[in-house]
Amino acid sequence: MLPDDNPSADELNALFEKAHTLDSESIPESRKNFPVDELDIAIRFANVCHNANINTIWDLVNISDETRRRIPYFKSRVRTGEVLDALKQAIALLTDTTNPEESK
Repeated sequence: MLPDDNPSADELNALFEKAHTLDSESIPESRKNFPVDELDIAIRFANVCHNANINTIWDLVNISDETRRRIPYFKSRVRTGEVLDALKQAIALLTDTTNPEESK
């Protein structure tokens, strides 16, 4: 878990916990393989993800607590909002009930 120094850290930890409960079998591969850098995120965060080998939204939502602790960007109080927004976008895409072909 990340330090709970700010209100967003609690929300971020809760979202990661929710993400870890997503049913892999019910999510189409096309959604799991959606590139992180196609989310509406800062270039810097996209670069951080790329350097950490977090290339898809499935990689992002399944990042371990240990990996998050190693990446300063995920621990930064200043950046928590950016990570939170990216995670919300990823979960929304993964849990969207529309036809995956329509979302392309």
